[in-house]
Amino acid sequence: MLVYCLKRIIQMAATSSLLVILASFGVDSVGLPKPTLSLEPPSSIILPGENYSLICHFPLTRCSVELYTHFKVRVMTKTDVNYTAVFRFSATQTSKGPSTYNCKYQKFFETNMTWAYSPISDPVLFSITDELPKPTISVEPVSHVFTVGERVSINCTSSHRSHISNLYREQKQPTYSYNMSEFERSIIFTIKELTPQDAGTYSCSFVKAVKGTEYETPRSDTVTFNVTEKLPRATISVDPTSGVVSRGKPIRLTCIGAILPSGGRFYFYRDDNKKGTLDVSGAVHAASFIVNDMVNTGKWNYTCGYARIVQQIAYHAPRSIAVQVTMAEFNGTSNTFPTRLCLAAILLLGIVLILGME
Repeated sequence: MLVYCLKRIIQMAATSSLLVILASFGVDSVGLPKPTLSLEPPSSIILPGENYSLICHFPLTRCSVELYTHFKVRVMTKTDVNYTAVFRFSATQTSKGPSTYNCKYQKFFETNMTWAYSPISDPVLFSITDELPKPTISVEPVSHVFTVGERVSINCTSSHRSHISNLYREQKQPTYSYNMSEFERSIIFTIKELTPQDAGTYSCSFVKAVKGTEYETPRSDTVTFNVTEKLPRATISVDPTSGVVSRGKPIRLTCIGAILPSGGRFYFYRDDNKKGTLDVSGAVHAASFIVNDMVNTGKWNYTCGYARIVQQIAYHAPRSIAVQVTMAEFNGTSNTFPTRLCLAAILLLGIVLILGME
């Protein structure tokens, strides 16, 4: 912004110097650069009672500046001004309606005693009205269905600066209200942990107070979303991956679940009997459970589940598909084929060594 302002000042100074030089050489007709007109604060809508300024910008000093409405009706004149002319107004009920403004300026060059005139500026258009435009509303992330515990942001935007933003659910009284600063036109309402009670249809509005009078926008269009308690199914894995362990050896079960920052709980089951529970805080997506009480040979089915804890209520996901764990017998005299082959090789090697010694 500072660089832009410095550039603008340098351009104005250079233009001003060039025009003065041309006039000093007796050039009878000097065409002045076209001015620009701006509205402060920038807006397409002005409410009755609000103050606003029209600012005419030009690159010369000691100029006479005229402000026009509808291109031909002169409203105000300022004399002997440098670079900018500020015209201040206060909107009234009697001045309601669309407005169009332009400006132009002129300068007297003493070196050749002539006047030079600028073309008229491009128009500035706005409307003085007590009806604010309808705001817009959107949901982030973009979805119509959320799971319990998820986070959702509802974004409301007004084209006019306002003091208060209201969020409605099911067209009732405001669910949330927020006091805005004079520079804000948009507000984000965030529901950090959705519950089924948060599902519904939402809309928003904005309120602007001007000298004791409140002006409220129409309600925005609506956005609708549902909140479901149906969570993604848990998944389970076993270490060793074969699922076969020796009697007395431990196994590690790992359960994966869609736990959110609000925390949750993991459950482990052998057949239909609960074998362990593990509480977690934060967005922990996996938990492990060590089973070390398997002393009998056989086969068992292990499953796991999880629950999200949202506002102190547990919402349970479906249990995982089962993994099978086999507890096998193991001792030093195992009759398995690899063991027999190894013993035969050792015996044969011993015979060869004995025969070699003889």
